[in-house]
Amino acid sequence: MWTAASLIVFIYSLGVCRGCDPDFLNVNLLEEVESCSRIDKSVSISWLDRPPYIYDEKAPRSRKNSEELPMKTANSSEESQEKESKENVKGIFYEIINKGLRLCGAISRGGANFTTKAQDLKQLDQYIVNNIADFAMPVHGSDDGTYGGYSYVEILKSPGVVFIVNKEETKEHLRKQVAQAMKDTWPVIVITLLLTGFAGLVIWGLDASGNPEQFPRSFTWGVMDGIWWSVVSMTTVGYGDKVPKSPFARFFGILWILTGIVLCSFFTATFTSALTASSIKQREPLLGVKVAVIADSHAFEEAMNHAANVKDYPNFYQMYDALVKTREVEGILADIYTASYYMEEIDDPRLAVSMTLSSQRSIGLVIGHDENNEELSKTGECLRKLFKYRQRDIKKIIFQHTHAFHTQTQNRSLTDDNNDILALLDGDSRWFRKTFLALLISFVSILAIGFTYDNCITKLRAQRLRRPNGCSINSFNLEARLPTCKPNR
Repeated sequence: MWTAASLIVFIYSLGVCRGCDPDFLNVNLLEEVESCSRIDKSVSISWLDRPPYIYDEKAPRSRKNSEELPMKTANSSEESQEKESKENVKGIFYEIINKGLRLCGAISRGGANFTTKAQDLKQLDQYIVNNIADFAMPVHGSDDGTYGGYSYVEILKSPGVVFIVNKEETKEHLRKQVAQAMKDTWPVIVITLLLTGFAGLVIWGLDASGNPEQFPRSFTWGVMDGIWWSVVSMTTVGYGDKVPKSPFARFFGILWILTGIVLCSFFTATFTSALTASSIKQREPLLGVKVAVIADSHAFEEAMNHAANVKDYPNFYQMYDALVKTREVEGILADIYTASYYMEEIDDPRLAVSMTLSSQRSIGLVIGHDENNEELSKTGECLRKLFKYRQRDIKKIIFQHTHAFHTQTQNRSLTDDNNDILALLDGDSRWFRKTFLALLISFVSILAIGFTYDNCITKLRAQRLRRPNGCSINSFNLEARLPTCKPNR
């Protein structure tokens, strides 16, 4: 009699060997499962280095340690190089494909052979055409589920791309935009000053003859007092030190006060609009922006769709140099998972995420074009169903490789810094806290200096009022009275 465990193994074996029975899909992708076949199977895979999807762990991960890695000698055998390459391959796709092929019974427990590495997408396409391997990855499939006429299996969808900028350069650019916004308001300032001067002349001409005490008949002094009146009337509705008395002057004063309110409001609105336009411009899409992208990547197509000034590079490190060192570009556009990997590797605080563009794109593998290989077709169909119904397990593997994006990368977002520059009076902004502390310290310091100075001056005055023979006068009581003297001994 079969035990319960034997029955379960038998049912599972039937599911695997019959090409992914629905019961087979209930198997957890993360579990290690024995293959139904006793034959040592092997699958060859051509791959393109695209961290964190798939990459060579021993390859230079940064410019700092690239010189420390030993180079392969020309005398190394091909078998040893293949073995070393197989052992060094890591990444999201490496784990997902190995476990998926093992569950589909396509390989033994040893894993697939990731020995054919392409230098670029063009070479990977050549490997696909020439049937160099059974599978090729990673590639972006089309909407019809194919890749250049070849059968395509989707593994996951990229959640989108991020725009990475140099934080220091971006902040300086924002400050220049704010300064430019202030400069853009100069026509309003000039018109306001001219109208203020003209109002001063008018009020002097209307009220000088009947009110010489407030507006002297002297042109110089009278016009200066008239301009003073026009300024304070426009901004604070008058101090009351200069008051027109004639009917025409008072009527003009009413008109000027109303005009001043409009001018002040117009100036405030113009300046605010300039700052708002500066902020909106910073958040506009990538139209005309110099953007660095990896050639033949999802980000390349996204940058082209947003009419950016695209410049492609072979790898992320060259894009980093172009952004931080040579400053050839204004930002880097990269897949979210790719950005999370490299931002953790480079660990430069100057790199910050400026914006996120949600644009999902299918990423997967291509099945070799071999019509006579029925087993390969069944394996592809099994993988397609497996990846479709086991997305939760796939996301667990993704999170293991991209957790840095949810911690370190988001902590270096540029959004808060942009708002700090344009929201000075926001109580939670960094600029407000710094400005508040600076003003508070300055105010308290001035008060302390003022009280100290006043106390010292009071003491010095008291000392000066003392007579040489010892007689002293109370400096706080200046009423006429005889001084109180102490006899000299």
